[in-house]
Amino acid sequence: AATAPGRDEAFLPSPAVQNHASFLVELPDGAVICTWFGGSLEGKSDISIRAAILLPDANQWGPVSTLSDDPDHSEQNPVIFPAPDGRLWLFHTSQPSGNQDECRV
Repeated sequence: AATAPGRDEAFLPSPAVQNHASFLVELPDGAVICTWFGGSLEGKSDISIRAAILLPDANQWGPVSTLSDDPDHSEQNPVIFPAPDGRLWLFHTSQPSGNQDECRV
């Protein structure tokens, strides 16, 4: 829905209680992907990477997808990289629930 000249908004509801570290990337076709991590509490093992796509000229995000779901780890800080070959790469951190000292990418 238009809010001001040259500015549009598209609301993105989330299925999680806590949501952090959103990352936006525009794809060559003009679509935008938003990734973030969410769950009950940062560091808990139910924290997963989520994503939604905003198609060009849309005023509503597509459905939220869960991109990671490791029941033993908290997955955080996502980054999407559109590779030159057209594939999308997802990078994120992962740590055993509550243990940042063992975090890995």
